[in-house]
Amino acid sequence: MVKTGRIYLIRCPAGVGRYVGSTESPGRMHSHRSSCKADPASCPLYRYATEHFGDLSDFTEETVATLTLPDNDEEAKTLLRSLEGLVIRALRSDPTVSLLNKNNPIAENRRLRDRQRAWRLQHGQGQVDENGRSMSYMAVASRRYRQQRRERMQAARAAAVQAVEESE
Repeated sequence: MVKTGRIYLIRCPAGVGRYVGSTESPGRMHSHRSSCKADPASCPLYRYATEHFGDLSDFTEETVATLTLPDNDEEAKTLLRSLEGLVIRALRSDPTVSLLNKNNPIAENRRLRDRQRAWRLQHGQGQVDENGRSMSYMAVASRRYRQQRRERMQAARAAAVQAVEESE
């Protein structure tokens, strides 16, 4: 079966390009909308959408490039991310685009990329715990951060409820 990937641009309701991504999924915008509703503070795009427009419902997605991917998953991922990086770099000079993407999707230098991959493998990438959760340093840090954020939100809600009860 032929695998295809695409590079997409998400525009805000004002028509300004805000985010470039790559995917093999045809339903990526639906996934973005669901993630934004579930956790609006989890990435710059979701924070921007929530702060300025309430959510991603009026944002649009346009396909910038479509390509046939090689069968090898690692090669496909590298090719897709490399093209995503080229599109990001090209669009940064476009006046109708104000990207929230700040990082490159992949290191352009092969040796640097290999060194970073080796470091990630040393620090848990590809390993899972007894519950089936990733043990990579980033997954562990993300779970810890999300838990802290949940606790702060619960404390803020509790304080708001208490303030209402005290005012009655």
